[in-house]
Amino acid sequence: MAKKVTLYGIFTALAVIFGYIESLFSLSFIAPGIKLGLANAVCLILLLNGDVKGAFFVNTARIFLSALLFSSPFALLFSFTAGTVSLFAAFMISRL
Repeated sequence: MAKKVTLYGIFTALAVIFGYIESLFSLSFIAPGIKLGLANAVCLILLLNGDVKGAFFVNTARIFLSALLFSSPFALLFSFTAGTVSLFAAFMISRL
């Protein structure tokens, strides 16, 4: 149990760092608000290793921490919806 908590903490910290790095690069010339999705790659690693609950936890923790540290509470709703849909789509594609 302690090993999983440690692993989730490391992945969450890595996802928050990737999210911060992602916010430094502006892709607003393509479309407003678009991002590369580097933070989602961390959740994808967990998802492809078969840990769906862990991927959902890390994704949710990353979204809440990133919204708390780097953006407004209103952006939390958009980020949570986009992250959940992204994780669900990745889960469905990985099961094909």
